[in-house]
Amino acid sequence: MENLEGSDARAVEPAGTRRSAVRKWGLLVLVMALGAWAGWGLLEFQGQRAAFPLLEGRLALAGLESPVQVDRDGQGIPHVSAENERDGWLALGFVHAQDRLGQMLWLRALAQGRSAESLGAAGLPWDRIARTLDFRGLAVEQYPRLRADVQVVLKAYASGVNARLARIRKGEVAPPVFARRAALSLEDWKPEDSLALLKLYGWGAGESLEAGLMLGELIERFGASRATSFLPGGEFTALPELGGREPGSPNGLSSPA
Repeated sequence: MENLEGSDARAVEPAGTRRSAVRKWGLLVLVMALGAWAGWGLLEFQGQRAAFPLLEGRLALAGLESPVQVDRDGQGIPHVSAENERDGWLALGFVHAQDRLGQMLWLRALAQGRSAESLGAAGLPWDRIARTLDFRGLAVEQYPRLRADVQVVLKAYASGVNARLARIRKGEVAPPVFARRAALSLEDWKPEDSLALLKLYGWGAGESLEAGLMLGELIERFGASRATSFLPGGEFTALPELGGREPGSPNGLSSPA
């Protein structure tokens, strides 16, 4: 005899069978998650490795007048040997960009008041201050008034940084993982960028003559009590953090390369 049931009838499955199936599916999901995590970690590691500097071999850099030798000591610190000063500065810019390009690009964004491009609204308070103080504008204004030999140094250094950026744009090396995550601009480094960073550091140090002169102007404009907010350690001087990697103190300007 056949037992016929309605279309809405459900088969009864033993509880033990259901628990076993749940455990199997849970184990499968865990294995897949671990595999995805391991794959992501491998890709991340490969990306970091692809951005590492070349430690041995030869590279052709445009603008060098003579061969330059770069030796790294046991701690990986580069030592540049050049036949003339200009080549030495160019090579220094290149190795700095090899080792610390992510930090350099982030500091440039801070000095230009462009941290919101990476941070969104969280970067706006700092960007307003950076643009009010106009680190970038002052650097552009002062650069033409520098001595000719100082301009040569800054131009050579910028050429070295740009040689590294050019290799990244050509796909010969990978950009720093930090720069990629933060979507930092890979536009050419300008001599004025180095000046702007010096002003950013000077503002953070707070003991320079420039900071003292600036304080006088701030006191004249805002009054003594309000001006102190702009001094290092004041409410308007803490640098924004990028993903928990950047220290908030203006005296600790650093980031992963």
